[in-house]
Formats: sequence, C-alpha cells, structure tokens
Amino acid sequence: MLLPELLSSMRVELHDTGTTPVFEDEELNRGVLKTCSLMSRLLPRRLMTETYLVRTITSEALTIATSTGTLAYKPIRKGSLTITGKVVDVDYRVNLVTGVITEIGARLTDGAYVATYELDTSMLDLSTLLTDCIKLERVEYPAGNTPPTFPTFDQYGDMLVLRANNVLAENEKLRLIYLARWTPPTPTVSGNYPSHLNDAVIIGSVGQTLIYRAEYYVQQAGSVLATLTPPTAYVVVKPTSPTMPVAPTAPTAPTLTYTDFDTAIALVSTEILAAKAHITSGAALVNVAPRGADPAGVYAKYADSVFSAANTRVNEALAQLRKIEEDLGKYQAQVTSYGSDVNAYANNISGLTGIHRTENEIESSEVANYTAQVNKYIAQIQEQDMKAKNYLEVAGRYLASGQSKINEFLIMIGLRTEFNMNKASAEQRG
Repeated sequence: MLLPELLSSMRVELHDTGTTPVFEDEELNRGVLKTCSLMSRLLPRRLMTETYLVRTITSEALTIATSTGTLAYKPIRKGSLTITGKVVDVDYRVNLVTGVITEIGARLTDGAYVATYELDTSMLDLSTLLTDCIKLERVEYPAGNTPPTFPTFDQYGDMLVLRANNVLAENEKLRLIYLARWTPPTPTVSGNYPSHLNDAVIIGSVGQTLIYRAEYYVQQAGSVLATLTPPTAYVVVKPTSPTMPVAPTAPTAPTLTYTDFDTAIALVSTEILAAKAHITSGAALVNVAPRGADPAGVYAKYADSVFSAANTRVNEALAQLRKIEEDLGKYQAQVTSYGSDVNAYANNISGLTGIHRTENEIESSEVANYTAQVNKYIAQIQEQDMKAKNYLEVAGRYLASGQSKINEFLIMIGLRTEFNMNKASAEQRG
C-alpha cells in the first residue's frame, strides 16, 4: 500500500473526507511514522543474511590528511597492520576498534600510503551487514553445518564479539538472524511490512493522529490564558490632610460695675438735701436781725457750695457711666472683629475641606476605574478559562478516541509485549 492510499484510508477511518479536511497531511504522515516505529518495537521485522568472511586486507590505499586517516575495515587484529615505510607506535598509532590512524609527531606526513592488515578473528563489524538492525538474535557459524552450530556472542552497538574462544576464519560462511525496523510507505514505495498488517497500520496511524491532535488542543488551552495582559497595578495615593488654621480667640467681656456711679448719685442726693437745708435755714433769717451780717445770704452761699458739690458728684457719676460706655464700645468692637475673624476662619476651613473633598473624589474615581479594569480582567480570565476548558474537553475526547484506536491496533498485532532491547529470546549463552 502506497502512502496516498494509506492516507485516504485513514481519512475514511477519521470521517474526514469532506472538501475541507480537518486533518493536515503532515499530521497523518506523523501518525504513520509513529505507528511503524511502535510496530517495530512490538513486532519487529525478522531477517536473515549470509556473508563470506574476509579476514585479510592487502594493499589498501590509505590517505592521510591533516595527520589522520581511516582504514576501510575494522576491527584490526593487534600487530597485523603494516604501512609501507612506516612503523606502528613509532610513526603512527592505530585504534583497533575504529581503524583510525593518527600521526606521531611529523612522522606520517599527509599523502597516499598502502596498508595491509588482518581483521580481528573474534569480532565482526555488523554496520555493513545488517540494515536498520534493532537486535542481533542468532549467529550460525560456520553456516551450513548439520546440525547447525550457534556460538555464543555479545553485541556492542554494531560490533559482534564471539565468546568461548570461537574464531572467525577466512572465507568461512557466517549466517545472521536479526530483528529490524519496518519502513513506512512513501508515495512511490510501499512499506516493507506484510500486507495483512495494512489495516493494523491504518488503525494505529489514526490513533496516533488523534493523540497528536489532542496535544494541539492542549497547547491551544494554554495559549488562550497566555494572551491575557493584567492591568497595571494601581497604587492608592491617600490625599494629605490639610493643615487647619489656628482658631481666633474670643475677646474677654469687660467686668461692668456701677458701684462708683451709685456712690456718686447717693452723694448727689445727700448734697442736694444739705443745700436744701441751708436754704431752708437761711430763709428763716431773711429780714431778721440776727448777729452777723446777712445770715440768709451766708446760708445761700452755703447752699450754692453744696449744690456745686452735688453737681461735681453728678459729673463724677456721668464720668463713671461714660467709662462703662467706653468699655462696652471697646468690647463691641472686639466682638465685631472676632466675628469677622470667625467668618474668615470658617471660610478658610470650608475652602480646605472642599480641596480635600475634591482630592478624595479624584482618588476615589481612580480607584473605581482600577476596580473596573480588574473586574474586566477577571471577566476575561473567566471567559478564557471557559475556552481553555472547552479546548481541554476536546483534547480529552481526541485522546480517548486515539487511545481506543491504538488499543485496537495492539489487539490486531497480537498484544505482544514490548520487545526487550537487552536480550533476545533466542540469543545463545554459554
């Protein structure tokens, strides 16, 4: 089955035969490669090859460039290598396993040489004998004996090492049985697996493709959350409280007393009574001839003096009243000034309070704006989280379907346990 036919069968299995395909060809191709690789591990290809052993290499052309060269065959039997005109471990060194020649000092100049050597009789390079080998399973040597002989061996990468002093002889036949990988089909060449495994490869490739698609949706789930950019964190700036002005000091009310006024008024009354008494006394002496000259006039003068004193007392009382009026006027002026200061203080406080309120309102607006951004971001996260969950749900369905197909594939190839990469079941041991 060629690759186009295999892909077409996979699309039928996937119900992807519409004009706009769901799965890309590269996804299907990847599924085929993974399935052939898995089948190579579980049910490897079993092959046999034969070769005649060549142990002696004569007159091989050896090129030395940049002080090194490599022999065509390996591994080399110790002490068998000769290079015309040169001495081993004097002019050059040789790695017996890799066949690499290395110059010592300047004794093996770059150029063309002729080498003769023998290959190790207990080791064999498998790299040119086995194609795409997974594991060497059995060695028959010499091949064709009846009954066959199976020497024990170890394998190190591409190197076969015989045990129990077995020796690989010149021109003897060697038969190898080994496990190899299956090659997937191409547009022009069918896969090298048997045709009865075509359906198994189709089913397994579909399962691998579905798992591949499941991983795509897992990646999509991660990417939807990665696209979100959180809002820049806002640092709340608390407005500075204003410095309040010093409150004005209320004036002290004057202490008003009318004691001096009352005293002066009382004395006025006393003086008036005394003057009246003098007048009354003098009136009785008018036109009377008492001793002394004009006693009535004298009493009248007494009365005038007393009246003058009474008038003085009245002035003193008025002065006391004027002083009280002055104190009251001064206090009234202080109260008026205090009222003005209180109004100015109130206006100042009101202005500062207004400024502080405005700053609070601005900051509150910024906080509200940031809160709105955070809420919007949370809503976006919730929306993207729902998308991610949907992607993961789709991925889960693809994964379950793919695993079901792979299980079907395993049943179709017989549910073989995975091939042991360390020891083959038929490998000989001494």
